[in-house]
Amino acid sequence: MRKKTKWILFFLCLTLAAALVFAALGFVKSRVVTLDYETVYLSGLPAEFDGTTILFVSDLRAGYLTGPDSLKRLMDQIMEAGPDILILGGDYTGDHLWDKDEDGPTVRLRLFSALSGIEAPLGKYCVAGDMDRRLDQKSGAALSDACLTGGFVLLSNEAALLHKGSATLAILGLDDWSRGQRDIEGCAEAIAEADAAVCVSHNPDAVPSLLAATHRAGLVLCGHTLGGQIDLPFYSMNPSVYGRLYLGGHTQEDGVDVIVSRGVGTSRLPLRWNAPADALLITLRRNE
Repeated sequence: MRKKTKWILFFLCLTLAAALVFAALGFVKSRVVTLDYETVYLSGLPAEFDGTTILFVSDLRAGYLTGPDSLKRLMDQIMEAGPDILILGGDYTGDHLWDKDEDGPTVRLRLFSALSGIEAPLGKYCVAGDMDRRLDQKSGAALSDACLTGGFVLLSNEAALLHKGSATLAILGLDDWSRGQRDIEGCAEAIAEADAAVCVSHNPDAVPSLLAATHRAGLVLCGHTLGGQIDLPFYSMNPSVYGRLYLGGHTQEDGVDVIVSRGVGTSRLPLRWNAPADALLITLRRNE
C-alpha cells in the first residue's frame, strides 16, 4: 500500500473516531436536564401574587429513547421544587417516524395520562406546538382531548384568569405561531382587564407581534428553538426567523421579560451540543 493511501486511511479513521466521540458526548448531553431558576419583577403584579412560582417545561418530545414513563419520572423529580403553577410549552411528541398516525395519538395520550397525577395549587396549563398541530392534522386526534386526560387546561389564544380576592393574574396561551390560528388581537383582549399577565407561546417568533398588540404582557415564555440543539460556530439547528435573538435564555424587550427555554427533548437526532436541556422555575415578584 502506497504511503499516500495509508495517510488517507489514517485521516478517514481519525475523522470517524472524532465523529463517534462527538456523537457519544452529544447523546450524553441530551439526556441531562437542568432546572434553571429565574426571578422576574412583573409589572402590575398584585401583592397577593408576590412570590408565586411557575414551572415551565417545553418540548417534552416523547420518542423512541424518551417515552411517557421516563418523562413522567423526570417531571416527578422537577416537581419536587413545589411550583404554584405548571405550564407545558408544546411539542409533546417527536417528529418524523415517531408521530406516525398509528402511534402518535397513543403516545400523546399515554404521556398526558402519566402526568395526570401531578398537582399544582394554582393549576396546570399548556399550549400547542407545531408538532402538536401537525399531529392533529395527520391523525384527526385533538390535542385538547389528550390535555383533558392529564388534567391540563389547553390555552389557545385565550387566558386563564387566576383570582386572589380582587387581584387577577392572567396566564395567556397562544396557539402555535406557524401551524395554528393567529389571533393576536384576541389575545390582547383576553388579558386587557388583568392586573398582570404571563404569556406563553411555543414559538418565540410570535413575541414581536404580541408585544406590539398589548402592553399587558409582563413576561413571555417560549420554547421551540431547543437552543439550536447542536449549536456550533458554523451551524445551528435554529428554526427561528429572528436568528439568535430568541435562541434561548432570559432577555428583555421593550421592558418585557422574554424567557426562551431550550426544552427537554430533541429533534431528528438525539444529540445536543452547546444547548443544554432545561426546565425553568420562575418566581414572580412585584415591580415596585
